[in-house]
Amino acid sequence: MHLAMSILIRDEADVIEANVRHHAAAGVSSFIVTDNGSIDGTREILDTLSKEFDLSIIDEPSKTIDQDLWVSRMASQLQEQGRADWVINNDADEFWVTTGNTPLPEALTQSLDHCDIPARDVGVVNCSRSNFIGSRESVTDTNYSFSQNKYRVIRNWDNAPAELELNPEDSSALMDNGKHVIIRTLPGKVITRLDGLGSINMGNHGAVHELESIQTDRIEIAHYPIRDYRQFERKVVNYGSSIENNKRFGDRVSFHLRRWYQSYKNNELIQTYDKIVLPQQVLDSLVNKGILKLETPALFAGEGKNTAKAA
Repeated sequence: MHLAMSILIRDEADVIEANVRHHAAAGVSSFIVTDNGSIDGTREILDTLSKEFDLSIIDEPSKTIDQDLWVSRMASQLQEQGRADWVINNDADEFWVTTGNTPLPEALTQSLDHCDIPARDVGVVNCSRSNFIGSRESVTDTNYSFSQNKYRVIRNWDNAPAELELNPEDSSALMDNGKHVIIRTLPGKVITRLDGLGSINMGNHGAVHELESIQTDRIEIAHYPIRDYRQFERKVVNYGSSIENNKRFGDRVSFHLRRWYQSYKNNELIQTYDKIVLPQQVLDSLVNKGILKLETPALFAGEGKNTAKAA
């Protein structure tokens, strides 16, 4: 099985090398990456990695975050090349891990072999996803890296405003439809068979495919959405401005990022970040309540700092 990976990226220099190295070591044979105008060294790191791995790069300058269109374009390019059987539709802050640290192609094969329908009839494999968050103490450490986010979210923290003693105005940056924006369960993402694939849905949460869809518990995704403040500000500015530029989307798409971007424009983003990134004492109390779990995903490679240097 030839397993490819697509990645849409913009300004993720702190994680992109670790991401590629982890997935290459886990059995991903080739990568196709769309770089959406990175200026933080990400593009230079990708160039360096392309000399070591089978990694092609599409430069997309449009600042409209048309994720579904751009990810579907990468899948179409893989279909035209005819070199891959399946594609993992990934983001730079997501690390796909397996039960027992089994290589990803083997875990995918096991998922197909043990489902209720013939493997040849499966075109989409849904995988669960969890946020991994860090304490305020860890993200401000001078040697911080994403792998220090060791608190896995396993249940929604619906009572966050009351427990943090916040008034409605102060809690607006934290809550979306009654759920904490970070300490909550997440929709999964998909691995798709290239034969029969039509398109990838927004957010990589689903796909239009000729074949059937299954769920697997052999592959899951460790998501690192909030890291240090510099990364958070880049994310908010990049995606907030792009969402505003995109006229295809309604106001509910990426609602929390729209709010964070407004707080940036109001010079209040650092206060928003401080509400989201909590002290270790609070996170430990959430562990005791069964909302978080201390856990370190077993990565195949790349837990530390980048070694590829930006030009």
